[in-house]
Amino acid sequence: MSINTSIPYYRNSSREINKTIREIVQAEAIKSARMLSRDKVKVKQNTSIGDLNRSKRQVNNSFYDNTSNSQNENSNILSVYLVNAFQEKKENLQRIQMQDITNKNKFDENKQREIKYLMRIAALEKESSKLTELATKLKKENQLLKQQNNQDLIIYQLQEALNISKSENSTLKKQITQLQNSNTPCFNNSVYRVQKHQTLTTNHTVNNTNNISQDNVKFKEHIPSYLIALSLAE
Repeated sequence: MSINTSIPYYRNSSREINKTIREIVQAEAIKSARMLSRDKVKVKQNTSIGDLNRSKRQVNNSFYDNTSNSQNENSNILSVYLVNAFQEKKENLQRIQMQDITNKNKFDENKQREIKYLMRIAALEKESSKLTELATKLKKENQLLKQQNNQDLIIYQLQEALNISKSENSTLKKQITQLQNSNTPCFNNSVYRVQKHQTLTTNHTVNNTNNISQDNVKFKEHIPSYLIALSLAE
C-alpha cells in the first residue's frame, strides 16, 4: 500500500507554500520599514547628515539581517511541521495496515474453524445414519430370534407330547400282550381298535414334529452364526 505524504493545510503545490512564506516575509519587511521610519526621524533630530547616513546603513543592514533570520525561522517551523505531519500520517497508516492484517487473520481463522465444524457435522450425520441402519438390522434379527425361540418351544412341547405318547403306547402294548396271552377273542378286537387309534395319533404327532424341525433348520440357515451364539449365551 502506497503512503500518501500530503499534509493538511499544505496539499497544494510548492508554489503556494512559497507564496505563504513570501507574505510572511513581506509583513516582516513592512514592520521593519515602519521601525526604520521612526529611527530616521530620531536621527534627523539628534544627529548630523554623516551620522544619518551611517545610521541608514546600519538600519538597512539590520533590516536585511532581520528579514533573512525571519525567513529562515519560518522555513524551519514549516519544515518541522511537515516532518511531524508526515510522521503522524505514516503512523496512522501503519496502524490501519496492522488492523487490516489482524482482521484478515481472524477472518481466515474463523473460516477454517467453520469448515472444520461443517466437516464434523457431516461425519456425525453419516455415523448417525449407519447407526440407524444397524439398529434396524438388529431389530429384524431380534424378531427372527423370537420366532426361532417360539419354534424351539413348540418343538420342545411336541417332543414332550411324543415322549408321553410313546410311554402310553408302551404301556398299552404291555396290556395288549397280556390280553392276547389270555386268549380272549372278543377283547382282542377291542384292543386292536385301541391300538390302531393310538398308532395313528402317534404317527400324526411324529409327522408334525418332523415338519417343524425341518422348518427350524431352514430358518437357522438364514440367521448369522454370531446371532445364534448370542441367543444361546443369553
